[in-house]
Amino acid sequence: MPSSRISKTKKQLRRLFRFSRKKQKKKDVSTGADRATGQTRKETKTAILEWTPEDIMNAMHGLNVPAELEGVKLLLEVGQMEEGWIMDFTQELTIISRYPVPPTKAGKKPSGPPKVHSYLQSIPWVWYKNRKIFSKIESGKLSDGVAFVTGKIGVSGDSTKFDLIETIWKDAKEIATESKKKRIMEATLAGTDIEYGLPEDEEKDDDDDEEEVDEEARILATFKPEIEPTNPLTKAFWRRHFGTDALVSSYLFLLSTIGYQGVMLYNTYKFLQEGDLVYGVPELSKLAHDLANTAAASFSILGSLYFIKMSYPEVTMIMMYRATTVDPETMGFMERYFTANEFLIALWLFCFAFLIPYFFVIVYEFFWLRAYVLGLQDVITFLFGCLFSFIFNIGVMPDGMRMNNGKGSSFFFDYCWAPLLFLKCTCWCQSKDTSSKRTAFWRKHVGIDMLATAWIFAVLGVVGSLSMIPLVYEDPHSIINWITALAIVPFGIGSLLLLRASYPEYMNSSFCCHYDLEDDEDEIEIDTYDAKIQADSSSPLLI
Repeated sequence: MPSSRISKTKKQLRRLFRFSRKKQKKKDVSTGADRATGQTRKETKTAILEWTPEDIMNAMHGLNVPAELEGVKLLLEVGQMEEGWIMDFTQELTIISRYPVPPTKAGKKPSGPPKVHSYLQSIPWVWYKNRKIFSKIESGKLSDGVAFVTGKIGVSGDSTKFDLIETIWKDAKEIATESKKKRIMEATLAGTDIEYGLPEDEEKDDDDDEEEVDEEARILATFKPEIEPTNPLTKAFWRRHFGTDALVSSYLFLLSTIGYQGVMLYNTYKFLQEGDLVYGVPELSKLAHDLANTAAASFSILGSLYFIKMSYPEVTMIMMYRATTVDPETMGFMERYFTANEFLIALWLFCFAFLIPYFFVIVYEFFWLRAYVLGLQDVITFLFGCLFSFIFNIGVMPDGMRMNNGKGSSFFFDYCWAPLLFLKCTCWCQSKDTSSKRTAFWRKHVGIDMLATAWIFAVLGVVGSLSMIPLVYEDPHSIINWITALAIVPFGIGSLLLLRASYPEYMNSSFCCHYDLEDDEDEIEIDTYDAKIQADSSSPLLI
């Protein structure tokens, strides 16, 4: 028999075998009770979901609006569903309504509410990858932090508004639980089955069904381009290295530390030029400070390089993922408190850049110069620097990043800011509702240590930058004034961008441009093709 006929016969047998298996799967299955009544029941596999968004939304509709939610609207979307939910808390009772969601590219995570609905763009929005992810998070099988960094949930707008929904959300879940129990009891008495969820083929998600998934590889694939852009004449290159506020701020900090190094070297040079003069205690103390600051600038440049590395989206998200999944108890002492992530390393370098040189200056002033007043001033500065560094560094330690359900530590707010503004007590001059609104406002802006420290940096940066205006205006020909401005102004601008990037809703986003990884990959492929075509050209095509 010719080989072609043998191959054709094998194909026919395979199709016949598959057809038989499909028929067997589709065959009606009857139970003993069904056979007794002469009826058959078709077997349908259903993905049982412990929680569905319909359960909670239906239960929430009509509930009284809590004081902290008055005037708020929130949006909720779930992937693979044609409608989203509007949670309206602007009236006395909660109103739940729906809005259509246009179909999107399979596997693509939306960045916010559908742009076809302009009236929804300013409303805080949360998105779940699918109903399974929603159920896992609500049942406690998946944390918000892990889901966020792995791209299973997304937010836009003022995400802190969702913190206010906790009470009414809990009430809705209790109502939904009682409703489920009632339906199950009624179904049991009627002798029928009840199942929750969609058919298994509609809920299938291969990534979620895998027992072991390399989440870090998934994060890299999500936030890092498959082909690294190398051509500085393309938009993809600049979006890759300057496409987020965190990246721009980190490069500005590097420029600032280089300018700071230049100022200290210039001061030291001018001091050595006057070598014939006899220096007193103040001059020698100033020289010690200049040398200490020169050494500090060197450490700061190294810390800025680590900060640049940390600011790339994939490194930031992997850092957050490890913080939420790796138990700090399993880490060694050095890793847990000093080297757990690039951000922590960078902050310790900034800390040591200031503290170590100042420690030697203090020793020099006390034991060599006998300048106790100057030494005491530096001790106060040293202690303030220690406290400031402690607040910032503890926020990026693994233990600190895991606090408050993965949002981060809040020592500054709990032990400093809240007592200072009487946020945790209801005073005679304000109602309970007013106190709750004030607390919610300040918790949004300084409730997490990393965000509070970003505000401190921003205030210092802005004040320092404004202070350079009169100096440069009075003596525009002074080289040292311009070098100092080069050291301070980039820091001021970078601190504002870092502040914006510290808010969850603006993470990995840019104030001045839109960062789209898929657009970058398309451009890189075009650029790679053009590079092959124009290998001998000295001026690559600017896209």
